[in-house]
Amino acid sequence: MTQGIEMKHTDRKLADTLYRNHFGAFAYAAFKALYPGTRLVSNWHIDAICYRLEEMMMGRTARRLVLNAPPRSLKSFLISVALPVWILGRSPAAKLICASYSEDLSFKFSRDCRALIDTPFYKRVFPRNEA
Repeated sequence: MTQGIEMKHTDRKLADTLYRNHFGAFAYAAFKALYPGTRLVSNWHIDAICYRLEEMMMGRTARRLVLNAPPRSLKSFLISVALPVWILGRSPAAKLICASYSEDLSFKFSRDCRALIDTPFYKRVFPRNEA
């Protein structure tokens, strides 16, 4: 019985390390944490966006990225919610500016970011950032 508990703890620590270091893994788990009960179907375009964003943030590609995708492609969640929260988890002193074409949408992204930061998932993955 003890070995099973230790294995689960080890698996959780390994998964949390993956979430801290791999934006794509973090984004999928963050979606589940922020929108429980909403099914996210994995697709190549989500993985491609996550890959490009991570490459950009790690300095392995240009610092700018133009992303064109149809509505409901998860662009806003990935770029305006998950990415800023992941960056702040990795570098709490980072300075970010997020903008949107409308005030309402900007407020929504801000609320979603704060809601994600308040989830048990985020607090477990980035424990040093708890207030």
